[in-house]
Amino acid sequence: MKKLIIAIATLLMLTMTISASFTSYAGTAGAKPQKYSSWSASTAKKISNAAAKKKLTINAKQFTAFSPAIRDAMIERPDVQVTVKWTDNGEAKKFVILSGTDVSKVFDENGYAGFVYLQNYFGEKGNTEQAKAIRTRKGEIDNVVTVLGLKSYAGNTAEFNAYTYYQKYEDLRVAIGPDGDKLLEHYNTHGKAEGRVAK
Repeated sequence: MKKLIIAIATLLMLTMTISASFTSYAGTAGAKPQKYSSWSASTAKKISNAAAKKKLTINAKQFTAFSPAIRDAMIERPDVQVTVKWTDNGEAKKFVILSGTDVSKVFDENGYAGFVYLQNYFGEKGNTEQAKAIRTRKGEIDNVVTVLGLKSYAGNTAEFNAYTYYQKYEDLRVAIGPDGDKLLEHYNTHGKAEGRVAK
């Protein structure tokens, strides 16, 4: 009986040790996606907040793929040129995604795109034949630049921001477009009374 109790106690201790080791390993494994998540969010924000027609360089460090958040930021900002510097098996690499590129074509169904694939697709200058074939968003670039111009619209005040007002309400984007004067007029004549927010 004594031997049985000792065997059960030993088995329990062994199980707890394995469980603790697994939890520790899972926690370590879970830490890497957290870091990637932070890098991904930061990169997406850089793209979204870039100045009009900016040529942006992204240092990917140890990361080797773009996420859905980065894809969405690039779709939203077709005027931004993105250069990615990354490392493949210790070798420094670089690829360029020129402005006007329809990046939705290069991400998988889950919204990810690996750098090895993107390197082969775009090349160091972004001018491969396949890259040229998806540079189709030139018409959108002018509109994006005009929309970004609302951020510095002369009529912006503490109460009214043309960019915020435009982005916040889809009906205004359709009916008025990125016209600061008309957006301000709408806010003063209708928006305030309707309880719309413009700051």
